[in-house]
Amino acid sequence: MCRKHGGNTPQALAAAERRTQAEAAQRELGRALAEAYGTSVPTVDPADAMLQAVSWKHAEVTVLRTKVAGMAMDDPKSLVWGVTRQHTGEGYGTTRESGENIWLQMLHKSEEQLVRFSAAARSAGCDEARILAAERYGTQIASMLQAFAAAQLAAVSRLLADHEEAVALLADAWSQIVRETAPVVLRAIDAGTAPTTEGAHP
Repeated sequence: MCRKHGGNTPQALAAAERRTQAEAAQRELGRALAEAYGTSVPTVDPADAMLQAVSWKHAEVTVLRTKVAGMAMDDPKSLVWGVTRQHTGEGYGTTRESGENIWLQMLHKSEEQLVRFSAAARSAGCDEARILAAERYGTQIASMLQAFAAAQLAAVSRLLADHEEAVALLADAWSQIVRETAPVVLRAIDAGTAPTTEGAHP
């Protein structure tokens, strides 16, 4: 496609950027797999793999729901107007426009994936009790992340006990950071990559 006939339009440039990012991510994944396993790929029971996927996806949905619920309480309009795309690395920035907020999009996508993962596990013969146990495990993972963050906040607050205003500001900022970074960490764990919070803030 030539630049004169659409190759230089915002849509075409955005599509090209997505392809470039996808190719870079695929190369990074290939390198990570080679470094971790070489030619010796670990074996896993298919049923266990499905249940693990259900667990992690359920944890991701739990944290994303907390994030979206917090946004709805702080500013309901932010769910239909605000950040719809985020970019990291070169060309870092955000896009704000009318449409579902990126966190709401992520929640809906994760919910759809959780439904598919659970349905696949049932179709493959995984019994209901094991699927429910996997979902409970996912909830526990999300709760552990949130409890860990709360313990950190409590420790820092004790150090600032003589500065009530600073503690109040810190508590608000800490809550926002937890809601934003927890989904990033869970997605990284799910993907088997090192968690990074760069560009996670809307």
